[in-house]
Amino acid sequence: MDFETGRSEVLQLLSRLSPSELPKLLDWMKSSDDLDHLVDDNNKVILLSIADDLRAQLPLDAMLTSETAAHLKMQQRACPTAHVDSFLYSDEQCEEL
Repeated sequence: MDFETGRSEVLQLLSRLSPSELPKLLDWMKSSDDLDHLVDDNNKVILLSIADDLRAQLPLDAMLTSETAAHLKMQQRACPTAHVDSFLYSDEQCEEL
């Protein structure tokens, strides 16, 4: 679909929305993460590729032996905590792990 057709369809869809709901929808479109997967730009693709490469070379917790961490303290807590590098692992990937 080209831009003009997409634009036309979006405007047609928005015209069917009740006027009081339009600001809510537009605010959701601007601030929500729900649509992020639709606008992957080249920079995001490059960063995801770098993260994929790093994940393959690092231990699962992404901590090298040269790094100091409070792993023992985290594990001694009533509710143990796991270290996760948010650049390397998305929320979905953490759930899978």
